[in-house]
Amino acid sequence: GILAQAWFCSQVQGAALWLRVADAWTNMSFAANLNKPKKQPVQTDASAIAKQQKVDRERIRRLIITLGDDNKKIVGQIRGLAGAFEDDVDLHGELLAETLLDCSKHIPLKTSIYAAWVAKMIDKHPSWAAALVPKVLGELQTALRTGQATVAQLILQFVVSLGSYGALGLTSVLGLVKEVLELSDGLRPSKGGDLGAFLALASLLYLSPAARAQVPAGQVEVLLSQAGAYISSRDPGWKPLLRVLKSDDDITDRLEG
Repeated sequence: GILAQAWFCSQVQGAALWLRVADAWTNMSFAANLNKPKKQPVQTDASAIAKQQKVDRERIRRLIITLGDDNKKIVGQIRGLAGAFEDDVDLHGELLAETLLDCSKHIPLKTSIYAAWVAKMIDKHPSWAAALVPKVLGELQTALRTGQATVAQLILQFVVSLGSYGALGLTSVLGLVKEVLELSDGLRPSKGGDLGAFLALASLLYLSPAARAQVPAGQVEVLLSQAGAYISSRDPGWKPLLRVLKSDDDITDRLEG
């Protein structure tokens, strides 16, 4: 009995000692956690700001890309979108311009719609619109220098559309078309001579009747005459190679068509 009682007392004392050690360890861990540096609120705010900016950028791109998709609401969308970016121009002006240029190069069916929107943006955000013009012309120059004929065509058509909607001066726009047309001077078709004439003629299709009525008399006719002279000077010796029937006397290529 005495031995059992002694054994029981030793077990109770050991358990008490273990509880005191565990309690001390818990207190030490808690104290250590108190000294651990907390995440600064500034970092949390910066993360939230970055997340919001990402959301804003996605919203801006979506609004520009889908502009004019609903034929029944085009006019209202153009007016509304010019005002919708009131708080975005200062922070995301570069994104607006980049997205617009991408759309002008990849969605040619809405070239005139985007030009009309730029004209509205001039009224509300003239500084942004003024900064846009050099970007557009720079893209055109790069496309011409690197031989990107399709990109150059789409951008030049966009420029002419800007002139039609009053975003750019018509005289300056037609002067640019003339410079592009003159790229064909002295070059054979096999050396890229067709490029300037084709780009100029394709872009003039985007000159609206109302805009053409404002152009000084004869300015468009001079361009057409100059392009016609180049087409007439081309060597038609290649045409017989495309004849399938003897009656195929009216074969035309892409430029002549």
